[in-house]
Amino acid sequence: MSNLELILFASLALPSMANLHILCISSGATFAVTEILPLKPSKRSLTDVLSSPVNIDMKGITGPCVLKCDYNYDYGTYSPNMTNKDNYLSLNYSGKANPVKYNDQHYTVQEVRIYQPSLHQFGGVHTDGELMIIHNGPGKNLIVCVPFVSGGKTDKGSTQLGLLIDEAALRTPNVNESVTNSSGNFSLDNFVPSRKGYFAYNGTLPYDPCNGEYSYIVYNKEDGLNISSTGLTKLKKIIK
Repeated sequence: MSNLELILFASLALPSMANLHILCISSGATFAVTEILPLKPSKRSLTDVLSSPVNIDMKGITGPCVLKCDYNYDYGTYSPNMTNKDNYLSLNYSGKANPVKYNDQHYTVQEVRIYQPSLHQFGGVHTDGELMIIHNGPGKNLIVCVPFVSGGKTDKGSTQLGLLIDEAALRTPNVNESVTNSSGNFSLDNFVPSRKGYFAYNGTLPYDPCNGEYSYIVYNKEDGLNISSTGLTKLKKIIK
């Protein structure tokens, strides 16, 4: 395990309530949220269940605090089946059993979804898209969210996302069409920003039926994925 590599102060802008401030620490592939403090007196804390998705806002940074979150993952490689669900792309998971440990709880992957534009907002603005890895465990749920924007970054995750979208546009242009991804060596590990801090909160499901309780890990848009402008155009044609 490497020494402390990143300290990120952040806030969640929440409708009709005080902002929450989080200190995120990254160490290798392990991340920790170590602190939460409201801007003004409030009984709300990061353990409250919020109506998702929220607006992630970097403004109004303040204060030290105490909540801890460890996210360890090893999703492994597999060949996902992709389905066009009209307003999102759905990917199944057939990789390792219980590939994630979060706050001493083990999770498996239920589904992966790709949306355009993003469901979360960042500074009041949606990004071009968002990838969500939806997990469940014994009585607990977890959603890891990685935004993406049109740009020129060529890391493994961005390249993998581009290939995925190219194949989906070619082979699943219509609703409910499915295909097995053929790019090879596909891994969700590539999508998760390496050694970066993240935002964390507890909220409802971010899409219908908008219920339940989920722990959220949301990466900052500057640490997210990139796709080409051509890839984004293709994505917009197949999901609305």
